[in-house]
Amino acid sequence: MKRKLSLLLLGITLLSGAASLAQVKTDYDHNANFGSYKTYSWLKVQSGDPLWDDGIKEDVDSELAAKGWNNHAGSSRYYIGPDVHKKTISYCVKDVSGRIQQEGKVGSTRRELDCWTKTLPQPWTAAMEATNLQRLDLR
Repeated sequence: MKRKLSLLLLGITLLSGAASLAQVKTDYDHNANFGSYKTYSWLKVQSGDPLWDDGIKEDVDSELAAKGWNNHAGSSRYYIGPDVHKKTISYCVKDVSGRIQQEGKVGSTRRELDCWTKTLPQPWTAAMEATNLQRLDLR
């Protein structure tokens, strides 16, 4: 019994040590007034486990609703899925029927992104897939 407990504690210690090595970096427009944003919409929730997808979506919807946000599903005609890397962003633009309208790659500097977004068909919504999602806390 002591051996099992020791192994369990060792495993927990190793896992918690590995989790502390994870680094999360974010970037955003520091001049943006995020307090004025109160709407959002979903493209696709893909957690890696289909059984979790609906639960994640429901939890996020609930948290955002509690903060006064509204889900405006279907208000956009074009949806953009970016794949973000350090120097470039690959993207796919789909219409409401799911047909691909554009695919390409753009530089990831703010200037390049500003120029690119002005060329997109209107109205559009973009969403990024979250990878390595270990815990979601919207507080």
